[in-house]
Amino acid sequence: LTKLSNNSALPKKPKLLLTSVSLWHDEVFKAYAAEKVNSGTKLAIMQHGGFYGTTLYSFFEEHEEKISDKYLVWGWGGKKKHYNIDIQFKNKIKNPQVRSNKILLITHKFMDSHFMSSMLPCELFNEKAYKYEKFFHLFLTKIGPIFNNRINVRLFPRENKLNQEIISTMNRYRINLSNEKSFIKDINNSLLSIFCYSGTPFLQSISLQNPSILYISEELDPFREEAKKYFYALKTVGIFHTSEESLIKHLLNIENNINGWWNSKPVIDARNLFCKQYAPYGNNKTDEITTGTLTD
Repeated sequence: LTKLSNNSALPKKPKLLLTSVSLWHDEVFKAYAAEKVNSGTKLAIMQHGGFYGTTLYSFFEEHEEKISDKYLVWGWGGKKKHYNIDIQFKNKIKNPQVRSNKILLITHKFMDSHFMSSMLPCELFNEKAYKYEKFFHLFLTKIGPIFNNRINVRLFPRENKLNQEIISTMNRYRINLSNEKSFIKDINNSLLSIFCYSGTPFLQSISLQNPSILYISEELDPFREEAKKYFYALKTVGIFHTSEESLIKHLLNIENNINGWWNSKPVIDARNLFCKQYAPYGNNKTDEITTGTLTD
């Protein structure tokens, strides 16, 4: 690995290394980074998931914060080494002026993990994966009759299998799987997006001011104490739900005027409060990464 990193195009004497997922998934980069950091190079790590700062505990977050000189996070930073930046996107697409009447459901992964846990409470494995399937299927049986032939389901990346019970319910209510490759295009082309797990997609959608609802099981997706007030601010205006009863009641109330609900002052105030803390966008602070600020 050291030989490969020495022969690579990576800089020989960098003042700063800025990384996110390569820290976990690129073995050559790991060897390179270890050598450079031991030689005095500063290490800056960028948040790369929507659970940072909110989930009950996270080995990823704890480890990255411990080993970094600067820790770039999406708004919630409060410690000395923290550096608040905008939420990140692969592709930025301006919101369209005209939307369809479709409701988009975004799911967590259904496949049981081949390992027991990745040190996250929201990781689905063993019995938790089965519970999530039941959680999502029950929701389909409730929302299907309300929005018959108006629902698209967007599966978790690289997910391609559903159990027969879910497939039968989708067929009954003419619920389709989304074939759109771009997540941003999918939410832009939907009247409302309902996120069935707490993660990056919900944060990206709400930061872009797309009509969004978060629906989770607190048993499967618990929050840390300091995050609860921001999520419950969303709950008071109908953006956040933890039971299908409250969500279905809310959908029945807004189904004829979703945009009116989304653009009402209480909803705008609640999402602005939340986004400032966990999904800031448009502040352009990311540009400061190239100005030397992180090496100070």
